Amino acid sequence: MGDGCRDGGDTEVDVDRLTGVVTPYDIQIRSTGGCTEELRRLEHRATVVLDVPGTAEVVLRYSTSYEEYSANARKVFSVEVSSGD
Repeated sequence: MGDGCRDGGDTEVDVDRLTGVVTPYDIQIRSTGGCTEELRRLEHRATVVLDVPGTAEVVLRYSTSYEEYSANARKVFSVEVSSGD
């Protein structure tokens, strides 16, 4: 979630065997007229491809601070990866 000073930016995905780490970034909008205080949903999309079958973890890193991005929070999802055969 964001306000009138932010917009959804790039999303970084790092994969190492059975672990995927997803880090969304927001864009700070600079405005000479100030920012609105509206609450906005900022959309981020990512594709995580895990090529090894088994129980995997997808870690979503995010920031709890509007002042600077520090990825100081995370949520971990467990997923089953099938062989695809």
